[in-house]
Amino acid sequence: MSKIISVNAGSSSLKFQLFEMPSEEVLTSGIAERIGLEEGVFTIKVNGEKHTKKLPIKDHTVAVQLLLDSLIEFGVVKSLEEIVGAGHRVVQGGDYFDQSVIVTPENEKIVEDLSSLAPLHNPANLVGYRAFKTALPKAGHTFVFDTAFHQTMEPASYMYPVPYEWYTDYKVRRYGAHGTSHQYVAERTAELLGKDIKDINIITCHLGNGASITAVQNGKCVNTSMGFTPLAGVMMGTRCGDIDPAIVTYMQNQAHLTADEINDIL
Repeated sequence: MSKIISVNAGSSSLKFQLFEMPSEEVLTSGIAERIGLEEGVFTIKVNGEKHTKKLPIKDHTVAVQLLLDSLIEFGVVKSLEEIVGAGHRVVQGGDYFDQSVIVTPENEKIVEDLSSLAPLHNPANLVGYRAFKTALPKAGHTFVFDTAFHQTMEPASYMYPVPYEWYTDYKVRRYGAHGTSHQYVAERTAELLGKDIKDINIITCHLGNGASITAVQNGKCVNTSMGFTPLAGVMMGTRCGDIDPAIVTYMQNQAHLTADEINDIL
């Protein structure tokens, strides 16, 4: 038996679940919120009971240490060495990764270089990974990409009708997101239907504050609603989804807004 921790580091939050493997039993879960603010909140769930602390959480390194200290405090583990692996969610893997990978210096550098494609996500994902790497140096670490499942799309689905140099020189294409969710939902649906994933064609829906829809044919993604960034697709809690692109320049001129201001609003 061994323990694996699953980590989702956002710009101001850190979500986690600790699993007993190979049974996949959830031993604990929780979240550190409002990281970087004076009034941070840390919540951990143990044996069905939630424990919450309100305190300043300076950065992700502090949040990680708070989490690990709590695992000991509440008796979830006797020693941190019981945790032999950590899986880190990474939003943008570009067209470099079509599956989860073991973290190497080379893979870490690629994820960092892709930050321009996901400036709100990849840097935070890396901060979380590096904090855990320091705290759990003996554990194995993996990157799990939101974009990997969508790498089976054909050019007709992922290319935009824009100058081709935008793709070759600036990596402008449809990447999609929520891939881990869409893959799980597709595989779980096949399991519940008693069919091989290769024998079903379905539409999967990831519906939350962020939302996306994916067409899955014979177990592989053939198209998805999110695009170059997670801003595209269906309307979401804090994202506009697809709109007429001319609205951007129109509102820049009408309201005297900068490109960054428009992007933030959308």
